[in-house]
Amino acid sequence: GELAKRQGRFLRYNATGEIGVAGKAIGQFRLNGDIDLNFHLWHDTVTFTGRASVTNTLPSFYIRNYHSTHFWWDDTNQEKEFRSRIEGELNVEHWKTNLRAGVENIKNYTYFNAEATPTQHEGNIQVMSAVLNQNFRLGVFHLDNEVSWQKSSNVDVLPLPDLSLYHNFYIETKLAKNVLSL
Repeated sequence: GELAKRQGRFLRYNATGEIGVAGKAIGQFRLNGDIDLNFHLWHDTVTFTGRASVTNTLPSFYIRNYHSTHFWWDDTNQEKEFRSRIEGELNVEHWKTNLRAGVENIKNYTYFNAEATPTQHEGNIQVMSAVLNQNFRLGVFHLDNEVSWQKSSNVDVLPLPDLSLYHNFYIETKLAKNVLSL
C-alpha cells in the first residue's frame, strides 16, 4: 500500500508498505517513508528530506540457492535480515549543494565468508554514513564533487572504505544553437 502527498509548496510525504502472505515470503515486510520540507533561506529554497525504512526479508534467491562446478548449496535455512535505517538530507539547489547523513542497523546480515559461501552474522551491525555533493560551474567549465564517509561497527563482517572521493571536471557548451551540445 501507499500513502502520499505529492503536491504542495512546503510539505510532501510518501509512505509505502508491503507484506508477504504466502510461501517463503510469509513474515517478510518492507516499510518506507519520506518527508520533504521546503523553506526559504537567504532568498533561496532549501529542501530538507527525512527518510526511514524498516525491512524484514530473506536474502536473495541466488544467495540462498547456487549451483556451479566448485560450489553448490540450496536454501541454507537462513534467517530473515532485519534492517532499520533513518536518514536526513539537506539540498540547496542554488548553491548546488547536497548533504546526506544516515544510520542503519542490520540484524542477521548475510555475507560471503572466506570459503566463498553465504554466512549470516547473528548479531547487529550498525553503519553510519555521510555524503556531501558540491558542484561548481565557471562559464563552460564544470567540477562535480562527491565526498562519502562511512563506518561499520563490525569491519570483519562488513568492511567499508572510510572515505570515498569522486571528482569530475568537464566542459559543457553549445556547438550549434538548440541542436548540439558538448
